[in-house]
Amino acid sequence: MFFCTITGRETTIQDSVRIDTMTENASENVENPDSATRGMSAHEIQRSLEAEIREMEKYKWYLGEKLQHDPLQDRSLNDIYCEWIDKYASDFRRDWEKKEPQ
Repeated sequence: MFFCTITGRETTIQDSVRIDTMTENASENVENPDSATRGMSAHEIQRSLEAEIREMEKYKWYLGEKLQHDPLQDRSLNDIYCEWIDKYASDFRRDWEKKEPQ
């Protein structure tokens, strides 16, 4: 489950570390783990989140190329990241799970 409260790359990475710490023993600590992270170790979750961050940064760059100026002149970073999440996060997750060894 994703919530659009991203405020920037540093916060996102820090949040992923917090998630990493919270989910280290997810099977013991969480009654109903999120289906997107079920069976994933904390390290796998962190790697996945870091890959998503890189993809969101690429998307921001792509928007800048398309607009021919910095997209942050027109929109907030949160808005751009939420757009990526709405459009591409589920496909990214599916592709990530296919290519990553289980």
